[in-house]
Amino acid sequence: MGSWRFIAIAIAGLVPMLVIGASHTSILLVGPPLMAAALVLLVAAMAVDYFGLTRRTDRWGGFDNDPRRAWTRARALEMVFQRQKSAGSPRTAATARSLLLALAECDSLADARGVVDFLGADAVYTRVGSDATSDALRAVALAELGRLDEARQLCEALGTNRRSRRMIVVAYATCRVAELDRRYSDALVEAERVVDDRRLRTGARRDLQLLRARVMVHLAKTEQATTLLAELVAQGYRHEVERIAESASERGQTAISMSARAALADAAPYR
Repeated sequence: MGSWRFIAIAIAGLVPMLVIGASHTSILLVGPPLMAAALVLLVAAMAVDYFGLTRRTDRWGGFDNDPRRAWTRARALEMVFQRQKSAGSPRTAATARSLLLALAECDSLADARGVVDFLGADAVYTRVGSDATSDALRAVALAELGRLDEARQLCEALGTNRRSRRMIVVAYATCRVAELDRRYSDALVEAERVVDDRRLRTGARRDLQLLRARVMVHLAKTEQATTLLAELVAQGYRHEVERIAESASERGQTAISMSARAALADAAPYR
């Protein structure tokens, strides 16, 4: 729908040009080029609709801060993905990418095996790094699925790609994979390397700081982690820190859960 809206605005802008140009010269001089431009725009819109040639956004802005909304979107996309995959639709890759992002937002990448394998097969043809966001999240999903060798190889490929190695989402994936691989020192170095980058969007900085705090706890820097989490609570990210405490408790990560709960208590001492 977004492409058709843009096309309609563009064609509407061509009409005044046609009228003004025809009044000053001749309709035969102005008409054919503008009609050709309108035809190109229409063909482009049809290609987007039929072939799924959607524009990919590489500037990652962090995950959705509403897990319920992300979970609802993931369930809807899962049905669309299965239907398109069965039908061999050319739109399947774009849907798989959106589904992977939705699963990452609701912390369910462990359920992304089918999507990861599909995108991995698709990357053979499109090359690693051509869609850095998808490849980076695929690396995280591979690590969460226990396929650490594949995750490391994918992160290395993204790190050596001239286009993708500077992207924030690649740094986040490298840090997260290192955390899951228990290379906590490497994860902390990578997080601290990019956390003050001016290109960071608010959501991306929040997610990197949360990841950085978890890694600090693993490195026995509990006091620093608690201070960092308390700062995030003060910045308005109480729900995110609460989710870290709950998720860590469910996974048996007692130290992280206690650090998050201490940060929540420090941020609201009179509650």
